Amino acid sequence: MDVAASLRGGPREGREMEYYAFVHRDRDDGPWGAVFPDLPGCTAVADTLDELRATAAEALALHAESLREDGLPAPTPQPLEAVWRTEDAKGAILALPVLLKAPPGRVVRVNITIDESLLAEIDRAAGGYGRSGFLARGARVLLAARVAARDTPGAGRKGHRALDLGPEGE
Repeated sequence: MDVAASLRGGPREGREMEYYAFVHRDRDDGPWGAVFPDLPGCTAVADTLDELRATAAEALALHAESLREDGLPAPTPQPLEAVWRTEDAKGAILALPVLLKAPPGRVVRVNITIDESLLAEIDRAAGGYGRSGFLARGARVLLAARVAARDTPGAGRKGHRALDLGPEGE
């Protein structure tokens, strides 16, 4: 396992958290299994590694939903170095980072000022999203791009620049 490469992960900022699932396989022709050291009892099994990635993400989401229903928060993920020392890591083939997206927050009404022609263009482009959904989706895309630009090696050096939204946020 390339531990150094896995150490570049860790909890993500914002509305998602990254947990590590340790992947095991008892036999060469057997199913793949994953356990989440930060979430006792959260496991996933699949016939292929690609299926395991999807199954592990689903298991993590269902486990977090169950915790929420019980009025409990999802625990803060530990860094890979910490979970690597757990019993779950013994014999693991790899550490699979799995993202847990937070449920959407409460929707609030806002009042904004925007150029009339830009608003008309947004309304034409919004389609099935509606105006609010379109603007929210666009904001999520720009925020994700800003985080990606900030986390890109070399960002801030000559020839690289972070996402610039301009003086008015446009």
